[in-house]
Amino acid sequence: MEHPKFIKGICATMVILSLAGCIEPFDATIEEFESALVIDAFITDELKDQQIVLSRAYRFEQDSAAAETNAQVKIVTNDNRTLNFSEVSPGKYMSDAPFKAEPNTAYTLSVQTNNGRSYTSNPAQLQSEAKIDSVYAVRTTNEFGEEGMAIFLDSFDPSGTSRFYRFEYEETYRVIAPRWNPMEFKIVNNNNVPAGAITHAITDTETLIRVPRTEEARVCYGSDHSRNIIITRTDDSEEDRLVRFNVHFINRNNYILTHRYSILVRQFTMSEKAYNYYETLKELSSLESVFSENQPGYFEGNVFSDLSQAEHVLGYFDVSSISEKRIFFDYEDFFHNERKPSYAIPCKPIKPLTLMESVRLGHVTYNDPSAYGEEPEFIAIERACGDCRVLGSNVAPSFWVD
Repeated sequence: MEHPKFIKGICATMVILSLAGCIEPFDATIEEFESALVIDAFITDELKDQQIVLSRAYRFEQDSAAAETNAQVKIVTNDNRTLNFSEVSPGKYMSDAPFKAEPNTAYTLSVQTNNGRSYTSNPAQLQSEAKIDSVYAVRTTNEFGEEGMAIFLDSFDPSGTSRFYRFEYEETYRVIAPRWNPMEFKIVNNNNVPAGAITHAITDTETLIRVPRTEEARVCYGSDHSRNIIITRTDDSEEDRLVRFNVHFINRNNYILTHRYSILVRQFTMSEKAYNYYETLKELSSLESVFSENQPGYFEGNVFSDLSQAEHVLGYFDVSSISEKRIFFDYEDFFHNERKPSYAIPCKPIKPLTLMESVRLGHVTYNDPSAYGEEPEFIAIERACGDCRVLGSNVAPSFWVD
């Protein structure tokens, strides 16, 4: 996930997470910038290597958050077990051994940073298990009048004790380069030009030739993940049931629907306090993810400094039950014989001013001029149009089903 830029200036009610208070206009200055610790941490009832990510809040003029490295991270249970984490990449900490959250156990996060400061969370416990009954796609029109595909979910907790939910999704889709050609450009030394090679440009030392492709570049698999806060609650209903809950919508003109599409939906149960935290975060800003780059101010989570009550810590530590389901569908399943979406970018032949350098920089790939009826010099195409690897991987995911 992305992480927040931190600025002061929100009304005091938000500091104590008061949902009733209004938000006063704030001065978006960086004069009082505080590099607060950002904690992205939750564990689930999946048996796996659990993950915790630490970073620092950053200024508006900075591009990204700085990873919090060389920290000591652990989770302690109420029965005195210690679950240690080790840093596997800057700011990313994985559990030393796989584990899963267990019922009737309280978990407390403990972090000691490289500068000697320590932080502790409130204890968190696993919420009740709620299973996804089904995930399904429906052709529909959304509230903005856009036609497309809506992804819906049904789920149910017969115990009636879950009540608060958060959702994430990962979408994967087939990409087919519309102007793929079995030949591609290659730059070789003038002394290594193969006999009979088709040449396109020559300098004092190098020659641009055309050769058969040796790697798959026509069919690839792109992917993306949810960036919005997706939450809901059922505590105002008689049953702890979700019916036709809209997780995602894809406009029919989005190129990711053109061929085959898959989405994995994850449902997390959460505590009411965690729900209130995410709801407030969602209301305060137009976030694209739980920890996006535009968090307007500070409000309290459940992780605190052990040394100073005045020090701000961003983020929330929670323990969740998880349920997930994946579906696949083809564009033709819902839009039979209808116009397909346009490709990710327009694919028109181009004549680079310096063909050799454009190839060297990976900006263009070979394109058959006869496909357009153009003059022979129009032999280049933007790389994404002839090489799908710009938009995804040429290796099918292990879960992919045709």
